[in-house]
Amino acid sequence: MQRKGFFLTSVFICILILVSAVGTPLSAIAAEHDHSAATAVKNSYSTTIVAVYVLSLITVTIVSLFLVVRLRASSLVLSKMSAMMGAMVVAMMASLVFGTVCGVWTHSMFYSTWISVVVGILAGLFAGSSHSWIAAMDGMLSGIMGGMMGAMTGVMVGDKEQVLTVLFTTALFLVIIMFLYQSLKKELSSADLSKEESHLTPM
Repeated sequence: MQRKGFFLTSVFICILILVSAVGTPLSAIAAEHDHSAATAVKNSYSTTIVAVYVLSLITVTIVSLFLVVRLRASSLVLSKMSAMMGAMVVAMMASLVFGTVCGVWTHSMFYSTWISVVVGILAGLFAGSSHSWIAAMDGMLSGIMGGMMGAMTGVMVGDKEQVLTVLFTTALFLVIIMFLYQSLKKELSSADLSKEESHLTPM
């Protein structure tokens, strides 16, 4: 069981890294929307924007991996509702941020949608499958919905609000993930306490 979990986690890490790396060649698509009248100030500004996008994707990837590993390690202790909620939150928020970043970066509804939806499906699958396939399905469907909403937001937002939109969705992701982590921590602590009390109770 541990070997299977390690294998699935390793595959999940590799796929997320590959999906994150897709952003580099896709920057060429975004470059097609730039006009030839660029100046040094505009180039430095564009570099800053790209750095914000990359940092956002890296942050979401690392935090999502941490939560997926946490959920898989605690799958035997968590209740069905908690497992479903955990998979749903991780998948939806990760795909939302990925979709937003890809949307503002590429200006392509097609690429931003399929990248973010794939990320959401994988996050939901690996976050919930160790508990039950119902939890995994809940996570995958939430990942699809979050990816589509993020892609639409990223493509439709105005040029002046792109960076603020990415920062807002990333901050929202971190806040919601923090609440999820605290809820999981509280439930795991209660489960450990109940287990200790059952051992101390005389037969």
